[in-house]
Amino acid sequence: MEHTGSEPNVVITPYPDGPLLVRGAFLLRAPDGTPIEPGRSTIA
Repeated sequence: MEHTGSEPNVVITPYPDGPLLVRGAFLLRAPDGTPIEPGRSTIA
């Protein structure tokens, strides 16, 4: 599924008994709404 809107295009892959891998153009925010720089395009 290709996304063409203005929202981030993200793929979340769950692994059994493991992490969720998040890939794509995502925004990561602290509980107070402050942006957090993930430092890479894939995080777990």
